[in-house]
Amino acid sequence: MHETDETSERGGTGTRADRERTGDTASDDGRSSTGGTSRRRVMAGTGATLATVALGGLPTAAAQSGNTREVLVVGCQGTGTITLADANTYEHIEDFDSSPGKDSPPITDPIKKIAKPIVDSVAGRENVCEHINVSPDGETLYVSRANLGDTVAIDMESREIQWRTEMLGFRSDHAQLTPEGDYLYQADIMADKVWKIDTETGEKVDCFEASDWPHGTHVHEDRIINGSLGSMVLPDEIDGDHRLTFADRDTLEVTETIDFEEGVRPFAFADDDETVYVQISYMHGFHEVDVESGEIQRTKDLPVNEHVPDSEDDYPLQAAHHGIEVSPDGQYICAAGTVGNYAAVVDRESFETVGITDVGKYPYWVSNAPDGEHAFVSVKNAEKVSVIEYETAEEVATIPTGEFPMVSQVHDVPEAALGTGREVTDPDDGLFGGLFD
Repeated sequence: MHETDETSERGGTGTRADRERTGDTASDDGRSSTGGTSRRRVMAGTGATLATVALGGLPTAAAQSGNTREVLVVGCQGTGTITLADANTYEHIEDFDSSPGKDSPPITDPIKKIAKPIVDSVAGRENVCEHINVSPDGETLYVSRANLGDTVAIDMESREIQWRTEMLGFRSDHAQLTPEGDYLYQADIMADKVWKIDTETGEKVDCFEASDWPHGTHVHEDRIINGSLGSMVLPDEIDGDHRLTFADRDTLEVTETIDFEEGVRPFAFADDDETVYVQISYMHGFHEVDVESGEIQRTKDLPVNEHVPDSEDDYPLQAAHHGIEVSPDGQYICAAGTVGNYAAVVDRESFETVGITDVGKYPYWVSNAPDGEHAFVSVKNAEKVSVIEYETAEEVATIPTGEFPMVSQVHDVPEAALGTGREVTDPDDGLFGGLFD
């Protein structure tokens, strides 16, 4: 399905209770389709959000050279499968399992024993791969293994686990590697912390507080930025902070926060580094936010179509839309219309819709292809990545994946690590190596 633009002068879509099926809308008045935001800084003002987690940053545009290849790496939540595909030809290379065993470790703490099943029921029980990062040299894969409560480093060629780091809150969430590859910033969702992990040893060397339920994590210049969901097990009235937290990259001192009425979802920076495009829970669309002031400049409302469940309780983990990216040339925005089963491309300057294409059930992540002309959209329940052309908003190819594909990144990976057929192994005795004894 390929739909055309239906832009009107209407503002936001109102409160969640008032939202109806409608066409897409761009508004400049800063009104939120989830009821507005508030800003906590030195001065009060209008708020907004930033979260996706262009996690991993923009892929390089370098052509294949030497003994490496530009590879699309996809982390699949359901089974922990890692899918590798050629990022330029879209040819599937191989799948391998990042989580041999997959059974959660035994829990002895009585509080955790009670809390974990409750959290799993609302935050996603079938999730053993929340996020993936690849080292700058393409030789190491870092996997945040969600329900297994840890983060691991895997040698891409030997497929051997190098280290494993347990989360304090028994569930690991999104993570971001520094451009240099020396540290990994890992959200510990139930502990309200973001850990600074030494990628050489797996040691947690420091952390900062980011409440409540820190989710998407982004490294941007001299700052670490985290977006929090608010508690997903408590009623809306008491579910805590839905907050964007900025921390100094060196000291991890929190320098500012921006609060929102609903949970912070994926965000993407524009090429000017002064603007971010933000998705939030239950919202069908995204905000354009000025980074310096924290104010919403424009709101883009996208269609609520026949695929959208009547009850928001049926949205997957409260996400109406989950996945957003800005094209490398800054001209377009690609957004995953999760519950609407579509990918939307929006002209960044005019905020008009270029096109909307049906890609299958639950598109859930967006990243850029190395040619700068296409976006990779992970389609969770269709077990594929849809390749969307920015200029036309059309699907030009698909790539098969493992179960529930989510985070994708493009990296130069050594040829020796591709198509080996090797499975991930753990040098420790047993899957958990005594960490939970």
